[in-house]
Formats: sequence, structure tokens, C-alpha cells
Amino acid sequence: MPIIETGGQVMGYKLFLEVEKFLKNQNWCRYKSNSDILNILNRYQDNLEEHLNNAGVLALIAQKTKAGSLVKLTIRNSGNATLLSMSVVGENGSDILFKEEKEITSDTENAISITAIEWLNAYSKTIPYDGRVIKAVADQITINVGERYGMALGQYLKIYRPIGKKKHPLLEEIINWEKREYGKAEIIEVRAQESVAEMREFLSSEAPMIDDWALMEGKAKETIKAPLAKKEQRARYGYISLAFDIGSGSQTTDIYNFQNQFDGIMYGARLKGEVWFTENWWAGVDLAGRVGNLESNNAYILEDNETRGYFKIKGGYRFLPTGFFSGPQIDLFVGWGAYFYQPEYVEFYGPIDANFWGVLLGVKGTIPIGKYFRGSILVDFLISTAKDKKGGPGYFLELMFNYLFRPYLTFDASISGWGNSWDDIAPNTDIRYKDFSLLLGATYYF
Repeated sequence: MPIIETGGQVMGYKLFLEVEKFLKNQNWCRYKSNSDILNILNRYQDNLEEHLNNAGVLALIAQKTKAGSLVKLTIRNSGNATLLSMSVVGENGSDILFKEEKEITSDTENAISITAIEWLNAYSKTIPYDGRVIKAVADQITINVGERYGMALGQYLKIYRPIGKKKHPLLEEIINWEKREYGKAEIIEVRAQESVAEMREFLSSEAPMIDDWALMEGKAKETIKAPLAKKEQRARYGYISLAFDIGSGSQTTDIYNFQNQFDGIMYGARLKGEVWFTENWWAGVDLAGRVGNLESNNAYILEDNETRGYFKIKGGYRFLPTGFFSGPQIDLFVGWGAYFYQPEYVEFYGPIDANFWGVLLGVKGTIPIGKYFRGSILVDFLISTAKDKKGGPGYFLELMFNYLFRPYLTFDASISGWGNSWDDIAPNTDIRYKDFSLLLGATYYF
């Protein structure tokens, strides 16, 4: 922050240079110059000192510059004495993290710099964490300190969630932070100014979040890891899922208000997968097939062995409302899809084969349920582009539950239903295809 100086001694610039030099060489902070702050403060040139005591202005500076804590220094010269004040303000503009004031009378210029640096050293010992979480994807977190700040491969971290703070009743200075430990992590990648860690132990059902705290615990023991365990130590890039299906299928033909219906038990399987280009952008493929014996409600029409299925290729954007991948998610997607219905034989009053294809539009919502379970609901619509097939959009609805068995493996269960219609296939003749499915399977995350 700009140093406020009154009294005409012009010692503020030298103090600024000494404090800047000190902060640049420290391993407990990341120094950010005040050039951006000066651009923001152009609008506050009149009564600058008053504005720098305004919590709203300080919060705006912290937000715009992403500077985190702000250091404020004030010099008031009066005769042979100088009153030096320093405070460290939190990024919300109102939390006073540290505050000191001292009157200096001898060797003023050097004494001021020495005093300010002593205070900064004292403040560094009160910081309640070694690093903060700036990114969280499933069980992998990124913290804002790296090799420059003493982090190394194998370093173990205790992960905390800040839950409250206590202020001095008179001075309004924060005197204690309340926190709750919910897990331990091991650093698996180190960069100059940030580190990537993998959660190794959970003490509660909480998932990592941005702005959680990390405290160094100790060096991890060197262990020989199996290939599968090594694979767990890198980011995930997508998944592949296989499920087996049992359910029902039907085909209803309306002819002059007379209904001829085929229905029965069907079996099959589904293979699907996704590739994650970023946390938000993804592409995926679904492929499903099922077979079954469908019986008619008309005793004069033979039963039918039928093959059915669908193929979908899609891509979309994943919204992360809480800012981390393991929390709630909302997917919006678009793509191309096709459904096929192939009876063993085709008869005018009985089974009729059909293929529907076109543009696919859909949405999926996912939410964690405790530590090991997730639930999701998916709806998509097929806007058919086949010119000879009139009818409403094809629909697909699925409710799914996942159980986290390993960091890279879930067991899945879902129920789904879908349908397509073909209107005016002949005069006064409409056909409706419907399917209901119960799926059990597993998903591997790679």
C-alpha cells in the first residue's frame, strides 16, 4: 500500500524501498508491487488517507489486484520524534490481522526501517497456515506455495477448514482463528510458486475447497509404489464406463384409433466415456444395445425378436458452482444422436423397423451425497432431422447413483427411460417406441 507520511521529513520513500527489498526475499509471503494499487487509487487522490481507512476501498483493492493481505504504513513527523504505525489488513478490508505503533526519536531514518521489518517478522509468525488451496479437483489440490517457499516432493500437509475467528473486544484485532482439520495430503508435484498435493487421508466427509488451509506436517517416507498406485498420483483426464442392462421395451401402433402393442423383457449393455479437456470443457460418447422377445396383444400376430439401441456423441460445458470439481456440477451439452429399432421381421400391423437421428440437446446435474456417493439426473432430447419421420422430439431420462470404491473406480446403478414417435407413417397411423432400463456397472477414471 502507499505509505502515508505527514510532517515534511520525506522518509516514506526510503522506508518503502527497505520494506519492498525485505518482502521480496522472504519465504512466508509472495510480494506484489503497488503499481496496480496506484492505478486504482487515482480516483481517491483527494483525502487518500481517509479512503485507505475505508473497509470498502481496501476490499476493492484486494479484489482487483488479487493481492491478499494489505500492509499499511503511516509516518507522522513531529519535531524530533516520529510516530510509526503499521497494520496488516485482510482481503475483506475489515479484518485487522496485525497492528503496532511506536514513537521513534533516535537515528530516525534507519530506526524506522528496522522497526517496520521487525514488525513484519513478528506478523509472519502469526499466520495460521503455510499455504492456501487455490484449486481443487476431486482428491487433488493445488496450494499457493511452492519450491521457493520450502515445499518438496513427499511433504505431508494437514488440511484445515477455517470456521471462525475471534477479535479483541476493544482493538478489533483478530487474536485467534478457529479451524477444523479434515484430512492429510502428500505433495506430488512442486513448482516455483505452487504445489500439487493428493489427499491421502480423510477425517470427515468434507471435500477440499478453495481457500482451505494447508500446514506442513513432515516428510513422507520413501515407499515403492505399485504401477496402479503411481497412476493414482496424477490428474484425471476422463472416464470409461460399462454397465449391463435389464428392463422392458414396447412398440405401440395406432391405426384408426386401434392399438396393436408389442412389449416384453429386454437385455443389453451400455458403454460410454468422456474426455476432459479442462475442468469445464468435455466431450463424450454413449453406445447401447439391447435384445428381447416382444409379444403382441393380438393373438393373430406372431411374437418378435427385436434389437434396439442408441449412439450419441456430445460435448459440453461443466459449471462448478462451488469452484471445485468434486462438488456439485451442472453440464450443458449438445451433439448428435441416433436410435435404432430392428425387428426380426416386419409386418404392416406388427413390428416396424425405424431409425431416428438428429441434433442432441441435454442437461445433467450432479451432487455429492456424503463422502462416497454421488447422485445425478440427466435429460436430453433428440431433434430428429429425418425428413420422413414426423413426431415430437425423442427423449431420454436417467437417474444415476455412484459409489466411490477407489479414487479411480466407482460402482454405478441407474434407472433410465427413453422413447421416440413416428407420426403419420401411413394415413391415420402413428407408432411409439418406449424403453425402460435398470443398469448396473462400473466406471474407471483415467
